[in-house]
Amino acid sequence: MDDALAGGLIGGGVMVLAGLFLTWAANRMSERRFPRTKWAGIRTPSTMKSDEAWFTAHEMAAPLVSYAGTLGAAGGLTGIVAALLGAGEGPVAGLILGGAALMTILLIAATVRAVSYTHL
Repeated sequence: MDDALAGGLIGGGVMVLAGLFLTWAANRMSERRFPRTKWAGIRTPSTMKSDEAWFTAHEMAAPLVSYAGTLGAAGGLTGIVAALLGAGEGPVAGLILGGAALMTILLIAATVRAVSYTHL
């Protein structure tokens, strides 16, 4: 197995799983069923001050988190497909890292949006 194929399968697979997790989490957030944990969530002083602040923040972040998950999974999937079709390391890595960058930008935007709603 060459490096581009291995990288595409591993890196792309991780991105697909991360995207699916974010999409699942966003669904729970939108239904106000995303509990406070020490492992996941938007954990800022303003979102941690009460259950209402926590649930409101996550409900407001949910759409952007869902988009982030979708784009991350799409980036991973296109990286896998490109690797299976014989693309080189550069294009495969570019597709996967592009999806990761878009996912990160949307998660930052979701956090900013969520925190802004806890200050109202």
